[in-house]
Amino acid sequence: MATVHPTAVIEPGAELDDDVRIGPYAIVWADVHIGARTVVGSHRVLDGRVGLGSDCQSEEGVIMANQDTLGGHIEVGRHAIISGLTASHQIVRIGEYAFVGGCSGVNQDIPPYLKVQGVPAKPLGLNAVGLRRHGFSTETIHALKEAYRIVFLSDLNTSQALERMEKERPSSPEVQRFIDFIKRSQRGISK
Repeated sequence: MATVHPTAVIEPGAELDDDVRIGPYAIVWADVHIGARTVVGSHRVLDGRVGLGSDCQSEEGVIMANQDTLGGHIEVGRHAIISGLTASHQIVRIGEYAFVGGCSGVNQDIPPYLKVQGVPAKPLGLNAVGLRRHGFSTETIHALKEAYRIVFLSDLNTSQALERMEKERPSSPEVQRFIDFIKRSQRGISK
């Protein structure tokens, strides 16, 4: 039987499989199906025709639009936005504050702070608008733009770009997270 925190709201018509856990202040509307062994964290809102299984993990503040598909074993970082009609291949990671444009196909990792679109999804630049909306400083955005330029717009391969950035010492914790994410990529990053 599902475990639902007393402050959570589950609308009639929502389907919860056995051993689902719903955290405090979560809201689950009708037409939502939550599969077995799934945890819905605190303050999450699931609305519309949503189906969740236990292969994927998303952090706080993630926004997914209509008809998005996560193939399984996917990690979505906090405050990432995945626009409508986007399909993500299994075992990919979408970094924090990333923006995936609509009708995209994600088949490799999307580093944090980027905006991507296409089939396959390709980097279009830094998600500067999203970063400003979330209160990132001008200096941090500038540092991330420079990191983006080194990895995606220089003649260096990914290993060389990472080596160069580490020698120059990351100028912010966000740049270090950008570097660490790329270093941990098992599927490679969209380039």
